[in-house]
Amino acid sequence: MEGVRVNFDSRTWDHHGETNVRITLQRCSTNPAHPDGGVYANTHLELRRQTPWYMPDQGHGVKQFYCAVSAPGVWSSLPSTNVYYFRVNKINGSTSSSNTLDVDYVHVSYY
Repeated sequence: MEGVRVNFDSRTWDHHGETNVRITLQRCSTNPAHPDGGVYANTHLELRRQTPWYMPDQGHGVKQFYCAVSAPGVWSSLPSTNVYYFRVNKINGSTSSSNTLDVDYVHVSYY
C-alpha cells in the first residue's frame, strides 16, 4: 500500500468458512512522521464485512498497528460465510485526510 489515506478500503477476500482473520503489516511509515518519532508511527484498521448493496457494510472492530512492530491484529468468531476487507480508520491517531500511510508488506490469513 502506498500513499493511502484515512477511509482507504483494501481489496475484498472470501475467507472460505473460517471464523478468524489475522492481518499483519510490515515495514510501514507515515507522512507526516509521528511527532514522537518513527517507533510510534501507527495506523488503526477496521475489519468490515461486505453486505448486499442495499445494506451498509458491517464493522467488526478496530485494531491498532505500530509500524515498528509486525505483531498481527486478530479478529475472532466471525460469521463464516462472508466477504471481508479492512478500512484505514486513523493514521498516527488522526482522521486527517492529509496524513498518508505506506506499507511494504500486508498479509491476510484466515483460520
